[in-house]
Amino acid sequence: MGLGVILFIASHWQEIPKLLKTVMLFVITFSTFYLAYYFTEENNSYPTLGKSLFLLSSLFYGATIFLLGQIYHINADTHWLMLLWAVSLFPVFYFFDSALVYILAVILFIIWDLLFNNVNNFANYAYLLLLFIGLLPYIQNKKDEFVIPIIIATSFALISAILSKYHLVIFLWSIGY
Repeated sequence: MGLGVILFIASHWQEIPKLLKTVMLFVITFSTFYLAYYFTEENNSYPTLGKSLFLLSSLFYGATIFLLGQIYHINADTHWLMLLWAVSLFPVFYFFDSALVYILAVILFIIWDLLFNNVNNFANYAYLLLLFIGLLPYIQNKKDEFVIPIIIATSFALISAILSKYHLVIFLWSIGY
């Protein structure tokens, strides 16, 4: 049913006014986020559904960023939009303890680093800063069912940092962490 709605809207996307597109994107994103908050924090009757809705609202948020870039003719293929999406997920996985959103953020950071290195000819040290300040502290003291995927995702982020234009110091720093 959701795919049908997406296909219907996509087929009529050109005829929809810009303001209505913008309102639709924000309403869908924030209503999904509110439902996630409601099911995990306020009602707490369906915490698994709430955690899944946090992931869905995070995906909607990314789609909103890129579609707004397309609607208002912002350079939507830039790596900075990917960084904006990834950094804005920090509060979601920290405050609502959403491991699924954490894994999404790690994947987005890896994609952002690859896009950054593709465009620029110098090392992306901001990636390391965000990795060690924002992502790695989250995995400490984790005891839920997502510990293994979280460690695997973070390991992939560290490996991507090592294999890109960085030095061996990163590897030693990550072992010491």
